Amino acid sequence: MAEFSHYFTPPAADEHETREFTLPYAGFEFAFKTDSGVFSRSKLDEGSRVLLDTLCDIDLAGSVLDLGCGWGAIGIILKKIYPNLTLTFADINPRCVELTRENLRLNKQAAEAFVSDGASSVDGAFDWIVLNPPIRAGKEKVREIIRGAARKLAAEGKLALVIRKKQGAESMMRYLAEVFASVERESRDKGYWVIVCGGRK
Repeated sequence: MAEFSHYFTPPAADEHETREFTLPYAGFEFAFKTDSGVFSRSKLDEGSRVLLDTLCDIDLAGSVLDLGCGWGAIGIILKKIYPNLTLTFADINPRCVELTRENLRLNKQAAEAFVSDGASSVDGAFDWIVLNPPIRAGKEKVREIIRGAARKLAAEGKLALVIRKKQGAESMMRYLAEVFASVERESRDKGYWVIVCGGRK
């Protein structure tokens, strides 16, 4: 079964292929459970790893929304590295949200996780929103998610996202400059760019 033929293609209710594995990162070891019908269910994908590497070099504080959280890896790892963060998770895929809740329990963490199309069903304003956008969903859907994320940022909040150069990182930078007052390429690695934006126009 293709993982994402559109923004979200729900798996059959009785279609399961669960996997459990450990993931070492930054001197810690994490336990994760995944299932069929979710993105990158056998490992942490390279884009998420590059985003995490960049975020771990930034002094994160306050409230963080892991947007399009998948099975929860980015937020769960960030919470371990920055214990004082307040984490919220959101994904359009209910199975991803169920897995995130299970993975929070496996890693002895507490946070809220919501089924949400973009950030539309999440309340509050966030100091950071982290996003590995669903590029296969198409440019317009990704831009819609970004606009929705911008509306959920606190006054000094920032959006950090990762995108491959060959999947349109340069045009993404130009679009982000239409939405945000500040747009910076924070890092690049293995063909991925991590872009940090703030100050919604």
